[in-house]
Amino acid sequence: MGKTSTCEALRRMGFECKKMDRVCYDPDAKPLEFEIFYYSKVLELIGGEIADESPLTAYLYVLGTPFLEGTLSEIDIPPHVKDVADGIMRYVKELKSSGHKFVWLTCDPIENLRRLNLGGECRYRPLLEQRSLFIGYLKELESKYLRDWKESGIVDLVVDTTHKGPEEVAREVVEKLGLDKGRG
Repeated sequence: MGKTSTCEALRRMGFECKKMDRVCYDPDAKPLEFEIFYYSKVLELIGGEIADESPLTAYLYVLGTPFLEGTLSEIDIPPHVKDVADGIMRYVKELKSSGHKFVWLTCDPIENLRRLNLGGECRYRPLLEQRSLFIGYLKELESKYLRDWKESGIVDLVVDTTHKGPEEVAREVVEKLGLDKGRG
C-alpha cells in the first residue's frame, strides 16, 4: 500500500517516523502464531510518533489467517482468533481515546501485487504464496471494516495510493490531518 515509503517521505519532510523492521515468516510457525508475533512487534512502534504499521493492519491479518487454513467465511472464524482480533481493537480504541490518529492507505489489488513482487527479502511468506486469492479476501475484509471504522471515527483519513507516489501521499496526510512538524 506504500506504508513504509510514505513513512520515509514524511521523515524527509521533517517528521519523526518509526519504521517497522522487516519481519519474515518462520516456516515452522502457524500463520496465526506469526500474526500475533508480528502484532507484538507493531506495538513496539506505537508511542506518540508516526509509525509505518498499525494495529488495524494486524487486526485484518489476524482475521484473515483462517483463510490460510481453508476457511473463507467470517462466520467460521475460530473463537480464539476472534478473541485476538477483539483485543487488538480494544487497544486501537484506547489509542484513539488518547489522541492517536489513524491513516488507512488503500490500493488497487493488482497494483498491490505488483508492488509486493518488487520486494523479496523474505524467503517464506505464506500470505503471498496464495496472494491473489488472499489479497482479494483481505480487500473484501478491508471494505467491510473500513466503512465501519470511518463511520465510528477510528480511521481519521483514507488515502488511495494506487496512482500516487510516497511524497504525494505524505503531503496529503500532512495537509488533511493538519500535522505540525514540531509535534510528530
